[in-house]
Amino acid sequence: WKYLQDKEEQDVQQSMGAIGLSYAVLPGENTFFKTTLAATVSELNLDTKRMNSALTLLPQNAIHSSNWNFVLSSSLTTKFSAEHTNKTGITLTGLRYTMALDDAGTTQVLQSITNENGFSALLAGYTGSSVQLSKTLTMTAGISSQFFTLNSHATLEPRLAFRYQPTPGGATLGIGYGNHSRLERINYYFSTSPEFGSELVNKHLDFTKAHHLVVSYSQKISDDVSLKVEPYMQYIYNVPVIAD
Repeated sequence: WKYLQDKEEQDVQQSMGAIGLSYAVLPGENTFFKTTLAATVSELNLDTKRMNSALTLLPQNAIHSSNWNFVLSSSLTTKFSAEHTNKTGITLTGLRYTMALDDAGTTQVLQSITNENGFSALLAGYTGSSVQLSKTLTMTAGISSQFFTLNSHATLEPRLAFRYQPTPGGATLGIGYGNHSRLERINYYFSTSPEFGSELVNKHLDFTKAHHLVVSYSQKISDDVSLKVEPYMQYIYNVPVIAD
């Protein structure tokens, strides 16, 4: 065999699914309220067998994992005037995972390497307004926040953008800035290490963060053709890495 995998047999089963409900209502002439409840799941079952020198297939490793997300999201959009519209919302996400990993290594018997499961929640909130400063200039400003219940880390993320259109139907110039953050995969936070026993060595990882700066130009060339150019810069920081 040219590669080690050439003498392996794998049985892989993958599945995923999603279900959701949404409810929307107009409590007032200038107010729109929407709530969404959703659940997603992804599962992986992978079993590997490898031939030994006698050409007999023996168990080599087995991975059985599942990830569940439960999401409740609500938002309220209010038009205060012809020049000012605001959207405010919250999202609560429940994160659950299980993972079992067995590996035979250089032996012929599967041994448990990882058998983990965990649950935590991510709470996010935001508010943003679009304000018509003049006939040619529109400003969008807002702020978002996230809170991870597992380690109590929180973020505060400002957003600001301007859109300038000197003539109706003419070219549009825009510039925008936003600070964004995200969690790593939930199983990373529940990882353990033989060196530290049952301690969750990654529990206190902070959010990975990024500054986004966008400049845009758009022009309607004809009824059927429009052009948009949008260069952007993304500066990613606070990234977790392996030491050295």
